Amino acid sequence: MDTAPAEPYVAFLKESSTFHNAIVYLLAAHLSAIRKTDAEVAEVHDRLSSSVAPVYNDPRSYFVARLFIAHIAAFEVFLQDTISAVIQKHPKKVGDVEFRLADILDSPTTTELVQRATDAHLNKLMYKKPNEYLKEVCALLSIEREPLDDDWKILVEAKARRDLGVHNSWKCNGIYLRKLHEAGIASSLAIGDSAVPQEKAYLYHVTDALERLSKMITLSVLEKHWPALAPVVKSDA
Repeated sequence: MDTAPAEPYVAFLKESSTFHNAIVYLLAAHLSAIRKTDAEVAEVHDRLSSSVAPVYNDPRSYFVARLFIAHIAAFEVFLQDTISAVIQKHPKKVGDVEFRLADILDSPTTTELVQRATDAHLNKLMYKKPNEYLKEVCALLSIEREPLDDDWKILVEAKARRDLGVHNSWKCNGIYLRKLHEAGIASSLAIGDSAVPQEKAYLYHVTDALERLSKMITLSVLEKHWPALAPVVKSDA
């Protein structure tokens, strides 16, 4: 049985498990360093602490923040790969797409043309407002939106926070607050506050939501487009 449509979900679950294990590892390493049981480790810890200050409280916060950015990116890859799989099965979902004659002549198969159209469509999708983005995703996948709404808001906040880390040294700004407002989310941060994702409760809140989203999306997609696979994923999930 072809399990390709479920592969993005399997890959994301593996990444999510790695993320959880890394958080535990970093906490253990942090505690070992601050106890100064090893002089060399303690010296390296203190030196790195100075390097990452004042944005990060300690090296653990620095590495956790980097893992957080990577984890959000992993979910985005899951979503893009899932959408791509559905569009490959139903190419007309991308609508009317124009290609240059040279592109058509250079493409060995129509599959490659469909993939180019898919990539272009996904790129445009990334710039939509949060609620428009979700609406478009559900339309492309032919799945119901309502079951995703609550966890999608958690994703929206996490993506906005990730953008703060990439573009604004983790400082809350008006763009972050606007993105949350557009999605109907109340912010616990004010402009200038640090948004470094370091609390375990917050990190697990986000990862749990992303795991639920990936599972709901995958099962809905399989039930709609590959019904024979749905029971297999349900039994393994």
